[in-house]
Amino acid sequence: MRTMTLAVLALLLFACHKTAQPVSETCDDTVIISADTFKNATPNAYTISNVTLNQNCLEITVSSSGCDGSSWQLQLVDAAVMPNTPQSARSLKLLLTNKEICAAMVSKKRSFDITQLQVPGTRKIILQLDSWNKPVDYNY
Repeated sequence: MRTMTLAVLALLLFACHKTAQPVSETCDDTVIISADTFKNATPNAYTISNVTLNQNCLEITVSSSGCDGSSWQLQLVDAAVMPNTPQSARSLKLLLTNKEICAAMVSKKRSFDITQLQVPGTRKIILQLDSWNKPVDYNY
């Protein structure tokens, strides 16, 4: 009986070989390219605590007052204008719609697909995010 159990365990061990699957790139949302929305934006008060690039997803961690942040609406908006700079650059704003009336400080991370911001003929652009003091180099 013991030999049979060991044989079954060995069979299961070698039969369950897993190959690594590529991680699919998914972002929570996409960037909005609109000069009017960018210009007329009146976002709620927030603080950006972190910005990172994960392939073509720009991940932004934002903090604001609220209950739990479940009703927050976050949008990343591009100005739809390329500034006159030697390197390609894009101006971005994060818009937060927050109707929660609580005194707690809440943080949320949201990611945005920024592939639409790529400039043909280049491999890099600089992202200038309003309320974030460091430019983000986007290499693609």
